[in-house]
Amino acid sequence: MQTPLHDKRHLQAHISGFGTIQGAVDERNPQVARFMNVPFGTVVQRWKPAAQPEPWSGVRDATKQGPMPPQEIIEGPSPFLLETLETVIGPFEDLYDERDCLNLNIFMPTNSFSSVTSQESLDLSLLPVLVWIYGGALRRGGNGIALFDATNFVAESIALGRPIVVVVPNYRVNYLGFLASKELRSIAAPGESVGNWGLLDQIMALEWVRNQIHLFSGDKDKVTIAGESSGAVSTNTLMNIERAHGLFQRAILQSGSMGMISPSYADQDGQLYINHLFQKFGISDEDPDHVKIEKLRQVPAKSLAEELKTYEVTFFRPSIDGVLINGDIRHGLSSGYPKLYPKLQWVLAGSCRDEDTFDRLYGVPSSDTIASEISVQLINDGVFRYPLYQAAQAIFDHNDSLLQSSSDTVRCSLSRFHFDCTFSKISEENPTFGAHHGSDIMFMFGADLALKHMTEQEKQLSKSMQSTWIEFITAKDPSTSHIPKVNRSALPQDQHSEGEAILFREDWIVSRTNDVERLSKEKTSFWKKANEYYALEAAKGRSADVGFNLFQVLA
Repeated sequence: MQTPLHDKRHLQAHISGFGTIQGAVDERNPQVARFMNVPFGTVVQRWKPAAQPEPWSGVRDATKQGPMPPQEIIEGPSPFLLETLETVIGPFEDLYDERDCLNLNIFMPTNSFSSVTSQESLDLSLLPVLVWIYGGALRRGGNGIALFDATNFVAESIALGRPIVVVVPNYRVNYLGFLASKELRSIAAPGESVGNWGLLDQIMALEWVRNQIHLFSGDKDKVTIAGESSGAVSTNTLMNIERAHGLFQRAILQSGSMGMISPSYADQDGQLYINHLFQKFGISDEDPDHVKIEKLRQVPAKSLAEELKTYEVTFFRPSIDGVLINGDIRHGLSSGYPKLYPKLQWVLAGSCRDEDTFDRLYGVPSSDTIASEISVQLINDGVFRYPLYQAAQAIFDHNDSLLQSSSDTVRCSLSRFHFDCTFSKISEENPTFGAHHGSDIMFMFGADLALKHMTEQEKQLSKSMQSTWIEFITAKDPSTSHIPKVNRSALPQDQHSEGEAILFREDWIVSRTNDVERLSKEKTSFWKKANEYYALEAAKGRSADVGFNLFQVLA
């Protein structure tokens, strides 16, 4: 006789070398099981790579949300958007924990868990895996955000007969995850990455997935990584980091790519940030570098995170550290940049129609009147569309290079999407937001928090989007999938893409469009010139990024 689904004995997993964890069946969706707060690392020392978690005795409770990386409590203009950032646990002291924030949440089909009981059934039972890397400008975010509850997403995959496992790890953000300076570089051990601790956390989570996901019915050889905004920046960066090669086979870039947040200015920005922290917390300029850092390590994580409220930092950056990252792909430093992941099978990339409204969502002010007048097109094209165009060109270049070699490297398929749908709940509160930055996440995950505010048309669109993402994650071969693919145009002087993109239309209908890039030849030429200008500025040691010094670019 089969044990009832709600019997928790069915949901114990033993992680070799660490201990046993106890998961739970979702009460509303009993076909979905969840393992929460599963440790994959421990932050033993601030601004150092994480260590393996300590083993535990007995059975560890994995039924409740764990702590998230330290960050400031967000405030903003939209009641619903604030609600989306709420978590399922309590006040600051319980919500954020620097040492124990490196945990992950696993969502999986309940029946699949009990089916993997022997080595014989292992290969037949394993399911494709999605690893979600959250966005938040590398400044904030965590797996406890209610929008990232993947229960309904997994339930839909079961209903479609294409079940998947979803993993949502935490990684360090802001000063604790992405801070580079001369002081931090001076104390680093030889060959140690500096300023990319958040990326190291992401890689560590992917290594955990490779080693342990079979315990949760996941297939380590069928892993898709996906992210939105800075999560997509991370995803695209991992595609180009040699240490991450072999940890995933497909990638989804939602409203972001490496060109969106340039690593070229990480040291310049980071030096300003850390100098401010030294001054704020009374650390003398006369102290040696190692003393400065040691004193800053004694400052409570909460105090560092809350300082983000008083010192304006729009976003943090990965760092060119010579270990993980050797150059800036946006500046054409291809000779110093690792090759695109040679076994990458397929990439899905796209953005929302009204990306420019992200500043209104999160309260980032325009720099001046002129900037506000041009910001809509500038942000849409320069921050989101052109970087995705660059990512596409990198894939085309990768595929072209294979034609001239006898390598067994696979050709990487590319698919594109455009998201033009507005979310009625947001539109009610803020009519001008449109299909804003991040709106696609609400439909992709279809979490209860978003679902309860959706119209019937929006709920149907959510299912359609989930179906498309599930097809991408589970399809055996990109070439036989119904998802459209794009290729480089035969006209070298144009260098645009040919084919079709998926279009999530504003009338909640999913269709296809020949408008793949949404960038004219003139615009791509302009942003190419702009990036060349930024490269020159960076070489001179001056910070210049998208939206700044625009008139020098035009001159």
